[in-house]
Amino acid sequence: MGKPRLFKRKITTADVKKVIGFVLWLSLFVSMGYAIYRIIITPPDAVPPDTPRLQSDYILMLVSCVAGIIVMRLPNFLEKNLKIQITDSLSIIYYIFLYAGIFLGEVRDYFQVYAHWDTILHISSAGMLAALGFKLISTLNNWERLRLNLSPAFLAFFSFCFSATVGVLWEIYEFAADSLFGMNMQKFMLPNGALLSGQEALADTMWDFIVNVAGALIVSVYGFFTIRNRRKKEFEQPDSKKEKGSADQIT
Repeated sequence: MGKPRLFKRKITTADVKKVIGFVLWLSLFVSMGYAIYRIIITPPDAVPPDTPRLQSDYILMLVSCVAGIIVMRLPNFLEKNLKIQITDSLSIIYYIFLYAGIFLGEVRDYFQVYAHWDTILHISSAGMLAALGFKLISTLNNWERLRLNLSPAFLAFFSFCFSATVGVLWEIYEFAADSLFGMNMQKFMLPNGALLSGQEALADTMWDFIVNVAGALIVSVYGFFTIRNRRKKEFEQPDSKKEKGSADQIT
């Protein structure tokens, strides 16, 4: 007796991507409603233990969820508008990162519950951005119109600079959000509303810069050696295989 047709189809990374994407979207959408409800019922001057969290925390939660739903479309935007191929595996990692950063970090308050949650996310995001930088410059490097032949060192340098620059822009965004809307993205304020001062107020931002640079550096160095070794192998191949390998894109 043959197996049911349901079990003949293998689960692909595209299927996993769709499931994780739906879970992420549903989590953020429900959290938006929760954040709006808490903003309405929480007095502006209420502090713990009178309220679970400050009203500014719920505003930050709402803004983060809205932004998360928007940036979920980033892989599709890059593929359709910039013709950059984003693998399903990279999209899955991206969705997991958004889930960990927005839903777990802001909604479930992991940033306060776990001391190093923010550090883990920043170093992970820097690595992903460096990988995206490799994708961007490799796409140009393999574009016949430009006739580029960029060295592995330049590819790695560009990826590092790309990741570090996005990290700086993110910190500017956090500073602007805190200044304009009274949020606490840069963690200059304790959960009870007490303001930090001196170096303590700068610690979160500076550690974000440090781990961003570290993550970007690790992935860039790894990418440099990977590309250099791949090109070395292609150069050592017979001419017939070398011509075929020269047209392959750097992944």
